[in-house]
Amino acid sequence: MKAPVAYLAALIASAVFISAPFHASAQEGKGKAEGKEKGKSEEKAKRDVYPFRGTVKATDKTAMTITLAGKEKDRVVTVTSETRIAKEGKPATFGDIATGEMVRGQVKKTPEGKESAVSVYLGQAPEKKGGDKKKEGEKKKKE
Repeated sequence: MKAPVAYLAALIASAVFISAPFHASAQEGKGKAEGKEKGKSEEKAKRDVYPFRGTVKATDKTAMTITLAGKEKDRVVTVTSETRIAKEGKPATFGDIATGEMVRGQVKKTPEGKESAVSVYLGQAPEKKGGDKKKEGEKKKKE
């Protein structure tokens, strides 16, 4: 009588040990799915600010806006008192923005759907330092 009971107990114990990893991985999968949903909302929050660049077509000092020339449609960016403006790495003002000048920076959408500048950098983007070494290597190969 003891043999069938011991056999049955061993069978149940082995079933529990065998199924435990599957149960644990199912729980992890649930956590990962919840994490992905949280990650999407965090990613969306990061995407509220995005880059822009272009040539200044016009500025409006009363409305504090910059109009960028576009291929199909011009783009209007609002500048606020909180916008960081820089030229050649030094602080600048809205008055320093000139028509025909290249600008770049970051904007965010306002609740009204307009673009508000977070930062504006005047002039061309600085060249990357690593590019010169690559060009020198190509010249040496040609010679």
